[in-house]
Amino acid sequence: MLGRTKTGESIDPCTWAYGYVFAGVHCATVDPRFLYSGNPVNHTGWINTLSADQRILTNTGPFNLEENKPIDIIVCYIVGRGNDALNSISVMKNISAEAIEIYNSNFTDIPTGINNEPGIITEFKLSQNYPNPFNPSTTIRYSIPNVTLSGVEGSRVQLRIYDILGNEVATLVNEYKPAGMYNVQFTMNNLASGIYFYRLQAGSFVQTKKMLLIK
Repeated sequence: MLGRTKTGESIDPCTWAYGYVFAGVHCATVDPRFLYSGNPVNHTGWINTLSADQRILTNTGPFNLEENKPIDIIVCYIVGRGNDALNSISVMKNISAEAIEIYNSNFTDIPTGINNEPGIITEFKLSQNYPNPFNPSTTIRYSIPNVTLSGVEGSRVQLRIYDILGNEVATLVNEYKPAGMYNVQFTMNNLASGIYFYRLQAGSFVQTKKMLLIK
Protein backbone atom coordinates (compact mmCIF):
# COMPACT_ATOMS: atom_id res chain seq x y z
CA MET A 1 0.00 0.00 0.00
CA LEU A 2 2.92 2.31 0.71
CA GLY A 3 5.54 0.48 -1.33
CA ARG A 4 6.93 -1.35 1.70
CA THR A 5 7.60 -4.91 2.77
CA LYS A 6 5.69 -6.66 5.57
CA THR A 7 8.38 -5.47 8.00
CA GLY A 8 8.00 -1.82 6.94
CA GLU A 9 11.10 -1.59 4.75
CA SER A 10 10.92 0.43 1.53
CA ILE A 11 10.78 -1.54 -1.72
CA ASP A 12 13.31 -0.43 -4.34
CA PRO A 13 12.62 -1.83 -7.84
CA CYS A 14 16.31 -1.28 -8.65
CA THR A 15 17.45 -3.79 -6.03
CA TRP A 16 14.35 -5.97 -5.50
CA ALA A 17 15.51 -9.60 -5.39
CA TYR A 18 12.34 -11.10 -6.88
CA GLY A 19 12.08 -8.95 -10.00
CA TYR A 20 13.88 -6.90 -12.64
CA VAL A 21 13.09 -3.81 -14.72
CA PHE A 22 13.47 -4.52 -18.46
CA ALA A 23 13.45 -2.84 -21.88
CA GLY A 24 15.00 0.56 -21.32
CA VAL A 25 12.70 1.56 -18.44
CA HIS A 26 14.80 3.15 -15.71
CA CYS A 27 14.16 1.38 -12.41
CA ALA A 28 14.16 4.69 -10.52
CA THR A 29 11.01 5.76 -12.43
CA VAL A 30 9.00 2.67 -11.40
CA ASP A 31 6.41 3.25 -8.66
CA PRO A 32 7.12 0.68 -5.90
CA ARG A 33 3.51 0.83 -4.69
CA PHE A 34 2.42 -1.25 -7.70
CA LEU A 35 4.43 -4.46 -7.55
CA TYR A 36 5.45 -5.95 -10.92
CA SER A 37 3.71 -3.27 -12.98
CA GLY A 38 5.52 -4.31 -16.18
CA ASN A 39 4.28 -6.42 -19.08
CA PRO A 40 5.73 -9.96 -19.26
CA VAL A 41 4.21 -10.47 -22.72
CA ASN A 42 6.60 -8.04 -24.41
CA HIS A 43 9.14 -8.09 -21.56
CA THR A 44 8.97 -4.42 -20.58
CA GLY A 45 8.95 -2.71 -17.20
CA TRP A 46 9.09 -4.31 -13.75
CA ILE A 47 8.56 -8.07 -14.01
CA ASN A 48 8.70 -10.90 -11.48
CA THR A 49 11.70 -13.11 -12.33
CA LEU A 50 11.86 -15.55 -9.42
CA SER A 51 9.42 -18.37 -8.71
CA ALA A 52 8.31 -18.11 -5.09
CA ASP A 53 5.20 -17.79 -2.94
CA GLN A 54 4.52 -14.07 -2.62
CA ARG A 55 1.71 -12.21 -0.89
CA ILE A 56 0.91 -8.76 -2.24
CA LEU A 57 -1.50 -6.17 -0.83
CA THR A 58 -2.50 -3.14 -2.90
CA ASN A 59 -5.17 -0.50 -2.57
CA THR A 60 -6.51 2.60 -4.25
CA GLY A 61 -7.49 6.00 -2.97
CA PRO A 62 -7.48 7.83 -0.63
CA PHE A 63 -11.17 8.70 -0.66
CA ASN A 64 -12.96 11.45 1.25
CA LEU A 65 -16.16 10.08 2.81
CA GLU A 66 -18.82 12.35 4.28
CA GLU A 67 -20.90 11.23 7.24
CA ASN A 68 -24.45 10.08 6.41
CA LYS A 69 -23.89 10.67 2.70
CA PRO A 70 -24.05 7.72 0.28
CA ILE A 71 -21.25 7.15 -2.18
CA ASP A 72 -20.83 4.79 -5.13
CA ILE A 73 -17.72 2.63 -5.13
CA ILE A 74 -17.08 0.96 -8.48
CA VAL A 75 -15.10 -2.27 -8.46
CA CYS A 76 -14.11 -4.34 -11.48
CA TYR A 77 -12.72 -7.86 -11.24
CA ILE A 78 -11.01 -9.02 -14.43
CA VAL A 79 -10.10 -12.61 -15.28
CA GLY A 80 -8.49 -13.70 -18.54
CA ARG A 81 -7.87 -17.26 -19.67
CA GLY A 82 -5.90 -18.00 -22.81
CA ASN A 83 -4.04 -21.02 -24.15
CA ASP A 84 -1.01 -20.41 -21.92
CA ALA A 85 0.16 -18.13 -19.11
CA LEU A 86 1.38 -15.25 -21.30
CA ASN A 87 -1.60 -15.44 -23.65
CA SER A 88 -3.88 -15.26 -20.62
CA ILE A 89 -2.30 -11.91 -19.77
CA SER A 90 -3.04 -10.63 -23.29
CA VAL A 91 -6.65 -11.81 -22.99
CA MET A 92 -6.95 -10.08 -19.62
CA LYS A 93 -5.54 -6.82 -21.04
CA ASN A 94 -8.13 -6.92 -23.84
CA ILE A 95 -10.91 -7.32 -21.29
CA SER A 96 -9.38 -4.55 -19.18
CA ALA A 97 -9.39 -2.20 -22.19
CA GLU A 98 -13.11 -2.88 -22.71
CA ALA A 99 -13.81 -2.19 -19.02
CA ILE A 100 -11.90 1.10 -19.20
CA GLU A 101 -13.87 2.17 -22.29
CA ILE A 102 -17.16 1.35 -20.55
CA TYR A 103 -16.13 3.38 -17.50
CA ASN A 104 -14.88 6.34 -19.56
CA SER A 105 -18.17 6.39 -21.50
CA ASN A 106 -20.07 6.67 -18.18
CA PHE A 107 -21.47 3.17 -18.65
CA THR A 108 -23.36 4.06 -21.83
CA ASP A 109 -21.65 1.32 -23.82
CA ILE A 110 -22.29 -1.69 -21.59
CA PRO A 111 -22.81 -4.86 -23.65
CA THR A 112 -26.39 -6.11 -23.17
CA GLY A 113 -26.36 -9.00 -25.61
CA ILE A 114 -24.40 -10.86 -28.24
CA ASN A 115 -25.61 -10.30 -31.78
CA ASN A 116 -22.64 -11.73 -33.62
CA GLU A 117 -21.07 -15.15 -33.59
CA PRO A 118 -18.48 -15.32 -30.78
CA GLY A 119 -15.01 -14.52 -32.00
CA ILE A 120 -16.21 -12.65 -35.10
CA ILE A 121 -14.90 -9.09 -35.44
CA THR A 122 -17.13 -7.09 -37.77
CA GLU A 123 -15.35 -3.75 -38.13
CA PHE A 124 -12.06 -1.91 -37.88
CA LYS A 125 -11.62 -0.17 -34.55
CA LEU A 126 -8.96 2.05 -32.99
CA SER A 127 -9.36 2.54 -29.23
CA GLN A 128 -8.09 5.34 -27.02
CA ASN A 129 -4.68 4.55 -25.59
CA TYR A 130 -4.49 3.67 -21.92
CA PRO A 131 -3.34 5.03 -19.65
CA ASN A 132 -3.76 8.56 -20.97
CA PRO A 133 -2.03 10.79 -19.94
CA PHE A 134 0.93 8.47 -19.54
CA ASN A 135 4.59 8.32 -18.49
CA PRO A 136 6.48 6.75 -20.13
CA SER A 137 4.53 3.71 -21.41
CA THR A 138 1.04 3.29 -22.83
CA THR A 139 -0.96 0.73 -24.80
CA ILE A 140 -2.89 1.15 -28.05
CA ARG A 141 -5.58 -1.35 -28.98
CA TYR A 142 -6.97 -1.94 -32.46
CA SER A 143 -9.15 -4.53 -34.20
CA ILE A 144 -9.00 -6.03 -37.69
CA PRO A 145 -12.32 -7.55 -38.89
CA ASN A 146 -12.65 -11.13 -40.02
CA VAL A 147 -13.93 -10.06 -43.44
CA THR A 148 -12.93 -6.73 -45.00
CA LEU A 149 -14.60 -4.88 -47.87
CA SER A 150 -12.37 -6.78 -50.28
CA GLY A 151 -13.83 -10.04 -48.99
CA VAL A 152 -10.64 -11.33 -47.40
CA GLU A 153 -9.57 -11.70 -43.80
CA GLY A 154 -6.87 -9.48 -42.38
CA SER A 155 -5.25 -6.35 -43.73
CA ARG A 156 -2.00 -4.49 -44.23
CA VAL A 157 -1.63 -2.40 -41.08
CA GLN A 158 0.38 0.73 -40.34
CA LEU A 159 0.39 2.25 -36.87
CA ARG A 160 2.54 5.38 -36.54
CA ILE A 161 3.17 8.07 -33.94
CA TYR A 162 3.42 11.79 -34.82
CA ASP A 163 4.31 14.88 -32.84
CA ILE A 164 2.15 18.01 -32.79
CA LEU A 165 3.98 19.37 -35.86
CA GLY A 166 3.13 16.29 -37.89
CA ASN A 167 6.59 14.76 -37.78
CA GLU A 168 6.66 10.97 -37.56
CA VAL A 169 8.47 9.92 -34.38
CA ALA A 170 7.83 6.16 -34.35
CA THR A 171 6.45 3.29 -36.41
CA LEU A 172 4.83 0.67 -34.20
CA VAL A 173 3.33 -1.63 -36.85
CA ASN A 174 4.00 -1.91 -40.58
CA GLU A 175 2.99 -5.36 -41.76
CA TYR A 176 0.13 -7.61 -42.73
CA LYS A 177 -2.07 -8.60 -39.78
CA PRO A 178 -4.69 -11.36 -39.74
CA ALA A 179 -8.11 -10.66 -38.26
CA GLY A 180 -8.06 -10.16 -34.51
CA MET A 181 -7.66 -7.73 -31.63
CA TYR A 182 -4.20 -6.35 -30.95
CA ASN A 183 -2.56 -4.50 -28.08
CA VAL A 184 0.60 -2.52 -28.84
CA GLN A 185 2.56 -1.27 -25.85
CA PHE A 186 5.35 1.21 -26.35
CA THR A 187 7.59 3.47 -24.29
CA MET A 188 8.47 7.11 -25.06
CA ASN A 189 11.54 7.60 -22.90
CA ASN A 190 13.37 9.77 -25.44
CA LEU A 191 10.54 12.17 -26.27
CA ALA A 192 9.54 15.40 -24.57
CA SER A 193 6.28 15.93 -22.72
CA GLY A 194 3.42 17.08 -24.89
CA ILE A 195 0.61 16.08 -27.23
CA TYR A 196 1.19 13.27 -29.72
CA PHE A 197 -1.02 11.57 -32.27
CA TYR A 198 -1.26 7.93 -33.28
CA ARG A 199 -2.63 6.99 -36.69
CA LEU A 200 -3.93 3.61 -37.79
CA GLN A 201 -4.22 2.80 -41.49
CA ALA A 202 -5.58 -0.61 -42.47
CA GLY A 203 -6.80 -0.93 -46.03
CA SER A 204 -9.19 1.96 -46.61
CA PHE A 205 -9.68 2.51 -42.87
CA VAL A 206 -7.77 5.50 -41.46
CA GLN A 207 -8.20 6.97 -37.99
CA THR A 208 -6.13 9.25 -35.76
CA LYS A 209 -6.35 9.79 -32.01
CA LYS A 210 -4.61 12.14 -29.57
CA MET A 211 -2.59 11.22 -26.48
CA LEU A 212 -0.67 13.15 -23.84
CA LEU A 213 2.82 12.35 -22.55
CA ILE A 214 3.59 13.88 -19.14
CA LYS A 215 7.04 13.56 -17.57
